[in-house]
Amino acid sequence: MNEPDHYTVLGVEPGDDFKTLRAAYRRRLRQTHPDAGGTAEAFHEVQLAWEVLGDEDARADYDADMYGPAPEREPAPRPAAERDRSAAHYEPAAEADQGLYTPQSFSSRGSAANTGSSEPAGQDRARRGGTDVADLAVEYFPSLKDPQPLPLQLTSQRMHGTFKRSGLFGGGAAKRGSRVAALLEAHVFPRVPAARLFNDVYEAAVQVDRRGRAKPTSSDRVPHVLICGHRLVVVEALEIGGEAAAWDGSQLHAHGRSHSVPNLQAEARRLRGAVQEAMRATASSVPTLRVDYQVILLSPATTSSSLWSRPSAAHPTWTPRAVARAFRQITDLLTDQEQPNLVDRHLMAALRRQLVQPDEI
Repeated sequence: MNEPDHYTVLGVEPGDDFKTLRAAYRRRLRQTHPDAGGTAEAFHEVQLAWEVLGDEDARADYDADMYGPAPEREPAPRPAAERDRSAAHYEPAAEADQGLYTPQSFSSRGSAANTGSSEPAGQDRARRGGTDVADLAVEYFPSLKDPQPLPLQLTSQRMHGTFKRSGLFGGGAAKRGSRVAALLEAHVFPRVPAARLFNDVYEAAVQVDRRGRAKPTSSDRVPHVLICGHRLVVVEALEIGGEAAAWDGSQLHAHGRSHSVPNLQAEARRLRGAVQEAMRATASSVPTLRVDYQVILLSPATTSSSLWSRPSAAHPTWTPRAVARAFRQITDLLTDQEQPNLVDRHLMAALRRQLVQPDEI
């Protein structure tokens, strides 16, 4: 065979059970990831080995080709969560106003911390709030064997896009954006291995001319977009004075001042439409994309602040959050789906097209 021995790539033996294979796959994935000093080729070999050995039927065919027919044996059962998420698939596109919901509607449905759920305790915990997502192996759609629609190196890259500073005194937004991006990388990525972060993203559709140059239909942009599976979370940060703030449902009060908090609902809906349009350039069908949004409160001196919320009948739907609570909420939103370990390469390619300042490979 022209391809490398998959068992050698993972560092296991042909007789090892599924649990041993999965542990070896995760270990080798960390070792060969380009961000950890590995190479794209080695990373691809590990993914290819898992696609074969991680599937019961594919492994049996591979063993037969490599070593000849094997005696009958009882295969080790795969966990239900792994079986359910092993094959990515697209669903029909959502209607225009479907798929948009707020942090509070998520809480009412029930996260890992909500004991009011009708599901049995511990059932599908990864989908209901991300408690087990960090242990799930990342799956890619399309397979990494296909070089399209995004090169392997960009597929494995977890942060995309940079912030361009303009003029001598125009770097405040760029500096804040870089700071928030670093915080999201540090606090969300370890809990959601399939998460990808896109910085400084055009909100409206971007058209590409014959020379390959991007021409946005609008200059409006959003600072951060986190994706996982078919979920997008638009993120913006608001810097406040002092270490404490009070939210009354419409205004944020901090350090003797009142602040208007950006409402990202319209921006999130508009971005979803632009991304779905861009995906049609590479995907035969467009999946249901669900979007949400979160405003993060930052203190100039530290990465934390306190927030007290007062009920408001006029604006009951969402709340800006201090850093630690915002990160927990974002993590829960990203993982509240059927496939929280999925990297959709069509979705990544579409968002790369929306970047204001793409990073070069």
